Amino acid sequence: MAKICFFIAYALTPDPVLQSAIRNTSIQLAADGHELIMGGMSGGNMELAGKTYLQAGGKAATIIYPEEYAAYEETFQHPNLAHVRMPNLHQRLEGMISTADAFIAFPGGMGTLHEIAQVIADNQACTYHTGTTRKVKPQVIFNYNGYFNSLIDQYDRAHAEGNIKSEHMELLRYTNNRADILPMIEKLLNQTA
Repeated sequence: MAKICFFIAYALTPDPVLQSAIRNTSIQLAADGHELIMGGMSGGNMELAGKTYLQAGGKAATIIYPEEYAAYEETFQHPNLAHVRMPNLHQRLEGMISTADAFIAFPGGMGTLHEIAQVIADNQACTYHTGTTRKVKPQVIFNYNGYFNSLIDQYDRAHAEGNIKSEHMELLRYTNNRADILPMIEKLLNQTA
């Protein structure tokens, strides 16, 4: 099974429908036997996703966080949870990306937007270097209630103005339907295997 990284807000959404979508995706991830990778689990939507995954019987979860967050992140322990400290936020993201096989982005803030863009840029770089041992790692953005419409529009504009090639637009994958997230990821993983 795959190691799937969630890009998700540290803040807790007040929207019960989004909370339910996060829970259901975490439960499905555990039921399908996938491992969960996240950048923390000490609060908000991160905590909701991580604890739901573990309570649903998830076999392995890893949280990767900067040294300065250790006091918060290490308060929660579980036999199926690994803690990985990194020197800083930059190396935290590198660790998340190098560890995971695929990514799911939920509505989030500055960190989530950075993470989405970094995966797209890394995947674009993989398509340029045919001799590289790196491969494209699928990412699906959950465009809940149109949350990422402006971001998607910006990528479309960059493409229309010639700044992004058509083949690289295929790296921008999203869905408005929560039930489509994991099937999309699994299909994309099978295509890149």
